[in-house]
Amino acid sequence: MIGTDAAGSATNQPSMVQVVPWDGSYPWRFSAVTVIMPNNDNFYIQISSPEAGDGNTLVGVIVHSYDATWLRCYSWHKKNVYRLPNGQSCASAFVCNHADGPVSQSKVTVKVSTNTDSATLDTVVSVDDVFGKIDYGNDKQVCDESWKDMPGTGCKIRARCHGNVPGLVEKMVSGLKDLARSKDAGMFSESTVRDKKWDPCKTGRDTCIGGWDWYDRPVTKVAQQLSVYVSDENGNDKGELSYELDCSMAKSCAGCDAAKFGMAVGSVFGGPFAILFGAGGLVTEAACASSGC
Repeated sequence: MIGTDAAGSATNQPSMVQVVPWDGSYPWRFSAVTVIMPNNDNFYIQISSPEAGDGNTLVGVIVHSYDATWLRCYSWHKKNVYRLPNGQSCASAFVCNHADGPVSQSKVTVKVSTNTDSATLDTVVSVDDVFGKIDYGNDKQVCDESWKDMPGTGCKIRARCHGNVPGLVEKMVSGLKDLARSKDAGMFSESTVRDKKWDPCKTGRDTCIGGWDWYDRPVTKVAQQLSVYVSDENGNDKGELSYELDCSMAKSCAGCDAAKFGMAVGSVFGGPFAILFGAGGLVTEAACASSGC
């Protein structure tokens, strides 16, 4: 059994249940206890540190005849983790599994669009100028999904987000900013576009003759779309963050081009999420949201 959420309030339902006769001390004792499951799998259970508090501290082991790999046991006291067919509710004292803790660790999947092109903003902006527009409200769990103008850029941004873990949305926004700041990710960069302006007196001796003056104008190119999905190892939804840029009114929109984003996005994103979930349980994935990678 393993908890399917960070709080351990939900569990995978067991495929087999076996009653261990009470002899006054099972199974949290040094002499261990043996349990034969309905499929004749013989479990040898030893809890050596029954006094340990709930968490990721190893308190015992299980070995069984159908698998040479030992299961690691952790103290995890929860009520109503499983209901027996007769209506009785079971509580847990220890959870034993092949993982590094009693509950599922979260997985982060980062998907960066590549063939939807980069957005070209009509000025040089900072990461905070763009992603600081993401408003996730006072409860810090759900984003304001309305379009937000970015003055001077010709662009606007809309974000969508929710979080089922306290503080997750804030961490996702922080991770998004860290990703944008990483040159390896290639999703946020300064550039120039060739532009022209009319000079009414470009040439002429006695009279003004107008003409175009060409110059290089600074712009900022940003990944037009990005999505972050957070789930536990069982696929249960923990949260999501996505955004899109609309630069259809930008002067430089004609200069938009296909952007190839670096596959370092997973490792870059790992930092903020490792703080929240613990580095040992974090898996980061970088994947393309569409073809053209």
